[in-house]
Amino acid sequence: MTMKKNPNPLKPSLARYVDYINNTGQVPLKTEHFDEDWEPAGPMIRQNLRAGGYITEGPAFISNGELDCSDGIRLRPDLVRRA
Repeated sequence: MTMKKNPNPLKPSLARYVDYINNTGQVPLKTEHFDEDWEPAGPMIRQNLRAGGYITEGPAFISNGELDCSDGIRLRPDLVRRA
């Protein structure tokens, strides 16, 4: 069985930010925490991550059929590292 390649692979220039989100262990990661840690470029980095389809942001998200109403940044599922 062969795995399909992701049509939107992670750009090397954004990999460090995806690693940062994974390493925080916060799901979702509060937007203000990301912006403070990457100040002053935080909002622009988030915009690039959203545009690339690597993250979603917002107050509601459906996961495993359940509604998660916490606000913040979530990685695309295939980018999440599990312990």
